[in-house]
Amino acid sequence: MSVKCLVLFLSMMLFVSLTTSHPVKRVAFFGRLPDQSSNFGPYSVDTTLKFSQMVNNIGSAYDPNTGIFTAPHSGVYMFNIHVISSYEKGAVITLFNNSRIIATGYGQTLHDTASITAVLNLNIGDKVRVDLLKGHIIDNDGIYSSFTGVMLYE
Repeated sequence: MSVKCLVLFLSMMLFVSLTTSHPVKRVAFFGRLPDQSSNFGPYSVDTTLKFSQMVNNIGSAYDPNTGIFTAPHSGVYMFNIHVISSYEKGAVITLFNNSRIIATGYGQTLHDTASITAVLNLNIGDKVRVDLLKGHIIDNDGIYSSFTGVMLYE
């Protein structure tokens, strides 16, 4: 066997070994607030938003019934949240990692966007959620307000 063939064979064996013994961990979700004719809020207490209209939920780490993402693997994740404020009231949203505030987004006027983007280093079992602190969110046909998360790497 020539040296080139031996190197090619060993490279292929290494590739097969790496891809079969270390499966890729895929985690990603994209959810929208449910379709409804009325606004969300105002609430008298902080309220976790439930982005229950799921476009995808690869890895099933986001629970649309509770609005909570639970990290199935340790790693680096990116989250994006966009909501639209309604009427004269502003919308204030906060991204939490467990009980710790990560970031807050504020939409001040009618149809103003409150957005948050964050990259977090999470451990297995860490929880991430979005709370509405005060104000309204308008969500016509479920297309204006969304929560997205994706695992970038371990």
